Amino acid sequence: MDKDIKRIIAQNIRFYRKKSELTQQGLGEHLGISEGQVNYIENMKRPIDVIKLKKLSNLFGVPMDVFFNKEVSKHKANVFAFRSDNIDSKTLEAIAFLNEFASDLIRLKGLE
Repeated sequence: MDKDIKRIIAQNIRFYRKKSELTQQGLGEHLGISEGQVNYIENMKRPIDVIKLKKLSNLFGVPMDVFFNKEVSKHKANVFAFRSDNIDSKTLEAIAFLNEFASDLIRLKGLE
């Protein structure tokens, strides 16, 4: 993976995690990885796979391609917004599901 792309993805993951006031530990639990692995991803020491990127997309309510965008802060995020420094993984799963459902519904309505 290109170093510039890894940097952009890492910055965007960190941006959305902090915007949602999630800890690296909380995000790691949602992704099924350790806090240390989240730290490695955010510091470009480890790439993130597409399955985890899709989980982040659903959680933060943004299209996956947003993580490749240099100007991520200008993108409208979160169909269902949340902020918490103490949120359990089941609640994060529910938020991700609702965001994915709402995004799909919005896309389908656009097809009418």
